[in-house]
Amino acid sequence: MAGRIITVAVCALFLALLVIRNAFVEAYGVQDPSRAAAIWPGHPSVVLAAGLTQVGASAASARPVDPATVRQMEKASAKAPLASEPFLVRGVEAKLVGDDQLALRAFLAARERDPRSVAARYFLADYYLAAGQTHEGLAEISALTRLIPQSLGGIVPQLAAFARMPGGGEQVRDLLRDQPPLEPWLLNELAAMPTDANLALSLWSGRSTDGDRLWQQRLVNTLVSAGRLEEARAAWSRFDPQGRPTGELIDAKFELRAMPPFGWTLVSGPAGVAEPEGGGRLHILYYGRDDVVLASQLLLLKPRAYRLAMRVNGAQPAARSLSWVIRCTQPVRELASLSFSSTKNGVLATDFAIPPQDCAAQSLELKGNAPELPEQADVTISDLQLSRKGS
Repeated sequence: MAGRIITVAVCALFLALLVIRNAFVEAYGVQDPSRAAAIWPGHPSVVLAAGLTQVGASAASARPVDPATVRQMEKASAKAPLASEPFLVRGVEAKLVGDDQLALRAFLAARERDPRSVAARYFLADYYLAAGQTHEGLAEISALTRLIPQSLGGIVPQLAAFARMPGGGEQVRDLLRDQPPLEPWLLNELAAMPTDANLALSLWSGRSTDGDRLWQQRLVNTLVSAGRLEEARAAWSRFDPQGRPTGELIDAKFELRAMPPFGWTLVSGPAGVAEPEGGGRLHILYYGRDDVVLASQLLLLKPRAYRLAMRVNGAQPAARSLSWVIRCTQPVRELASLSFSSTKNGVLATDFAIPPQDCAAQSLELKGNAPELPEQADVTISDLQLSRKGS
């Protein structure tokens, strides 16, 4: 058991070090000190920047820092005694000879002189994580992500791996409280795998901004694709507490407040347009050139009989290329098809039944099927209802 704990700790340390290396290289690896050196090659700031860039490159490839680089930085730092760089140089030098306590004091002094020093934060994170002081190390990583926002994309895969480890989730949650902008990035990474869904939900702060919609949509779709339908619907309900059903439909009035796939997915493109008009109406303009699904919603109907009904305005002959289709999703099989050509006195309706087996989820789709000679269909539907029969 002890060996397993040590192995996990070593893996966590390795992954965390990858995180801080990425942030450090983002700050120094993209600089071009040669341009500044061409103007004033001996200036202390130029020499120190060049040295930190080399340190960043060493960090990226997990190589030790070249002692010659340290000596050059040490000479330059003597000419800039009020800067934080002399303390960084002293700390790097101490690390090279194995004096970790002196290195820590030097890096703390550098951070105190310049709280925005990426290098100081990097070396402190390195020290704390190697010493097993994860909380302090993650605090420095949090500071790095504030100082170098562009490093977020490279940080999240390693941070996700750290969060998956025993005990890692709680520490990452503390980091997210301190660094809220990191949350949607990390949760979007976790949302890609169904096995990470519960972890993502446990790390979620409960915020639902426009920026959160991406990872929330991804997580729901991931669970649906994995066949974990009840979990997908439960997660969707947490994200969209206002998305309550009207009968057996979500958002029967097409207000588009509910997230797909349990809310409506509407299409607007070269094949056709489906757009809400207010008052519970949906306007459909289909050009008749390509097959397309103009509107769709994922359903979780229980086995029994149902009725789909609506009012239709403008069901001209060309509307025969439009139809509603209800099918089981796994395995795929059609349960009912309702052509707009069946409209009578402005009403379109059909009855269908969900079988007792192999139909846990169903798709309701408004389809356009291109005729041999393209015809434009322009209709509006309203008072859409999906109800249980005999209830």
